[in-house]
Order: sequence, then structure tokens, then C-alpha cells
Amino acid sequence: MGITMYGMRICPDCADALAELNRRGTEYVYKDFSEDTANLKEFLKYRDTSGIFEQVKEEGRIGIPCFVLPDGTLTLSEEDVYRFCP
Repeated sequence: MGITMYGMRICPDCADALAELNRRGTEYVYKDFSEDTANLKEFLKYRDTSGIFEQVKEEGRIGIPCFVLPDGTLTLSEEDVYRFCP
């Protein structure tokens, strides 16, 4: 399993993360949930069940970009993702 990123292309943070992944030559799957409701449902399942989103929700934010790492770990930290980048 590789890196999966959930987000929306209109999100500046997501656009920056995508640009950095591309710059590093990282293989990833991008799931834009503004383009596909199946992607939105997958993201919401994570958001509704994972504690990493608690502060995000309290602050009224969405919690993107969101990454699923090759080992299955869910993170909101780009730094965590870069450990798996070439």
C-alpha cells in the first residue's frame, strides 16, 4: 500500500502538498472528494472515527490534506508523509 491523500484541489494547503509530493517524485493516490462522493464517504469515515480530527473539528476546520501512510497510519502531518518519500 502506498500513500493516499484526501483533499480538494481548491484547497491551498492541498495544492501545496500535491506540489511537494510531485516535486519529490512520490507515488501516491489522490482522492479529491469534491469530485467523487465515494471519496467523500471514505474521508468522512476517517474523520468521524479517528481521534486525530478532534482538534480540527473543534476549530471548525475540515482536516485536509489528510494522508494514509503505507503502514495504514492516518496523519494530517506532511512531515510524516515525507518519511516515505524518495
